[in-house]
Amino acid sequence: MVSYCNYKYVSIPDKRLAFLQYGSIALVFSYVLFGMILLNKGYLAYDNVVGSVRFRLDNMNTESNHPYCQGEGGAACVKWDQYDVRYPLSGETNSLFITTAVEQSYEERDNEDQIFTQVNKTNYRVAGIENFWLRVSHSVEAPQHHAADPQGGFAASEKSIQGTLLGQDGSVLLEFNAYRKEDIIPLSKLLEAAGVDLDSESDRVVRPMMGMGMGGMKKSTNSFNTFRDRGLVLFVTISYENYQDSFFGTTPARYSYRVSRVPEAEYNAAQVVYPPSSSLDPSRPYSPSASHTSRVVQSRAGIQLQLSQTGRLAMFSVNALLMCIAGGMGLLAVGATVVESLAFYVLPAKNEYAKAMVEVADVQSLTPQSKPKSS
Repeated sequence: MVSYCNYKYVSIPDKRLAFLQYGSIALVFSYVLFGMILLNKGYLAYDNVVGSVRFRLDNMNTESNHPYCQGEGGAACVKWDQYDVRYPLSGETNSLFITTAVEQSYEERDNEDQIFTQVNKTNYRVAGIENFWLRVSHSVEAPQHHAADPQGGFAASEKSIQGTLLGQDGSVLLEFNAYRKEDIIPLSKLLEAAGVDLDSESDRVVRPMMGMGMGGMKKSTNSFNTFRDRGLVLFVTISYENYQDSFFGTTPARYSYRVSRVPEAEYNAAQVVYPPSSSLDPSRPYSPSASHTSRVVQSRAGIQLQLSQTGRLAMFSVNALLMCIAGGMGLLAVGATVVESLAFYVLPAKNEYAKAMVEVADVQSLTPQSKPKSS
């Protein structure tokens, strides 16, 4: 039979139910107040950041005596500046390749088949690459918060906020104070943050051989097996936040650099250099390989840097606070349902409790009786 249900308040003298009821209320209240509102800062609204970043490389290399420059494996060293080591020499972007070692082949064109053949090959390394400095300029914005409060500090650059460079264990390797031109990071510190020593053996030199399956492993016979000679890929992430360093509320925005190396990833790039030619015919289409009798092919190994920006900025929000409170009310309802279920179905006096908590209305007694019609 379809019926209408109405809530009825019944006082049940049972200490077990009273303990569960008031205990659940205390737990929910503590969780909402201390867990959701204070610890997790449920009164804050978060906005993902967007931004822009650019790299510049500076040459602070003044040393030339390095252990890896002593001709080990037939490799000598050259001293290059910031324009030589960077390849390709393109605009300032969030990607940068820094040359650490070069395998150079000198080739001459065969007069018969017009194909370039190798005459000789040399290997050399770039001296003091760890002494180069990286100059980073970046800006960031939390678009929704900045639109709501343009003066709230939700759009800034490295010139106005403080930052740090963190190591693998979270320790601070460098600090960047506000009111400066840009972030200056020695490449040696960037490698330290990634936990990389360029002269240690690359993890790419051990690989499965074809036809042997993943169980068959063989060490590379290449004599140049270090990260310096084979290259590596580093991901540099700038994270922004303004709420983690405070117990209540927000703080001025801060950022931190974290650097990670991609396992078993090497990086190299090829460059072809043609000497000047005086026999060019301006009336014919120019083809570099067809217009020269010799060329130099450089296979560059080095550090490939990829920089990205991430993080969230927060501001106080009444809506977020009300959502936390509403979530707490829902948990209270769950607790009440559990207590009522125990009273209905589990406790020994469940039948008496059910009779006291549920009452079926007498519909006939509530309906006025119809009076007989007069003739």
